[in-house]
Amino acid sequence: MATPSSLSVSEADAGQHVTLLLRSSEERSGFIYTIDPLSGNVVLYNPENNKASLITRHAIVSCQINHDRPAMAVEALSERLQMPEEQQLYRDAGWRAQRRDALVHLLTKQHVPFRQDDPVIIVLGQARVEPPYVATSVYCENSIIRQRVRELVMSI
Repeated sequence: MATPSSLSVSEADAGQHVTLLLRSSEERSGFIYTIDPLSGNVVLYNPENNKASLITRHAIVSCQINHDRPAMAVEALSERLQMPEEQQLYRDAGWRAQRRDALVHLLTKQHVPFRQDDPVIIVLGQARVEPPYVATSVYCENSIIRQRVRELVMSI
């Protein structure tokens, strides 16, 4: 349950999920990443778009800490902000399974010999394609085979 508070948000609230009411009558929700101790400006992390925004202290009318949402560690917030969107997608198990299935289908269709050593796919007995099944996750000592397999993976 959310608890209203005046502007008594402090650095100790970092990682808490909050809803800020702004002077413009707009509401902003997200996790407090940090609060500037001098100015009181709040950096708010929005997990829906993986962006952080700076909310100036004078624009904030009130703050509600949403206790029904678990807090995030500041280290986890930092990691998410620094992680490219592409890598965040790679963490999704459903997306990885879809990529693996598409690669298996393509290799079968192209009559390229492979075997599955879950979760790794071995192509031509030499190239290893590891999760998340993208071109940069193809490993092979033979540069020609590595390049050809990467081209196949990129065509998915």
